[in-house]
Amino acid sequence: MMATHRVFLIWTHPLFREVVRLSSTHPDFVWVGDTSDQKAALSEIAATCPDTIVIEDVGDDHLNGVMDLLRSCAP
Repeated sequence: MMATHRVFLIWTHPLFREVVRLSSTHPDFVWVGDTSDQKAALSEIAATCPDTIVIEDVGDDHLNGVMDLLRSCAP
């Protein structure tokens, strides 16, 4: 039996987030959250502890905060 992977999605377009969630029904993946706001993602990521994060790079400085949080959780 394969392990379940907890996935969090950070993407600006809500339709894209919805399509990804609906099309990704594989039993080994559990969607633990999504947001369009990279700053808001910091607290949500800390609360949900995802194994995988899919991030849209829009050149926002908050992406650095997300990366710093990830490094502190899993160096």
